[in-house]
Amino acid sequence: MQQMATDGRKNLAELRHKVEQQPDSMKAHLKLGTELARLGKADEAEKELRRAIELEPKNAGAWINLGGVLMSRFDFVGCIEANTRAAECDPSLLAAHFNCGMAHMYQNEPDLMRACFAKVVEIDPSHGSGHHHLAAALHALGHSEQAQRHIDIAASLGHSPDPQLIKAVDNALHNHTAGGKATVEINIKPKTQN
Repeated sequence: MQQMATDGRKNLAELRHKVEQQPDSMKAHLKLGTELARLGKADEAEKELRRAIELEPKNAGAWINLGGVLMSRFDFVGCIEANTRAAECDPSLLAAHFNCGMAHMYQNEPDLMRACFAKVVEIDPSHGSGHHHLAAALHALGHSEQAQRHIDIAASLGHSPDPQLIKAVDNALHNHTAGGKATVEINIKPKTQN
């Protein structure tokens, strides 16, 4: 463990040195920002990632990593903006759509969440977590039969759907067939930092 910490500090020092030597290198700022984010140094990471974007505005990786930093601070609007920019740079970038979907989930925006996760499973039909989250959005929108289909797909892909979601969809389907109307909302909040 001590060796890993020493290696991390050495790597960080090397990355900082590269930025000093090459202040106009997008790659140097991106690598430093990414390492800072990995180490939980969000303020410094954001600064480096924004500098990378300033140097190369169409770099999807810089936008994705910035979105991750913003998500870690519970800045869901900023996360959505950054990942939307990443998707504009590369529409096939699954992570951008997935991250936007997660941020919309935390914002309790099921229709926007549905659109993001629909894009995820369009890009990669074998993305179990994408099907699971699409099911949650569909269920929140009252489309429990479609939600059940995506729960089944997620399970067939080896993803373990949330038992609460399965129960809620089952109840909604039962209430629907019994003539009742189920009202649902997404109630998933991020864990707070201590």
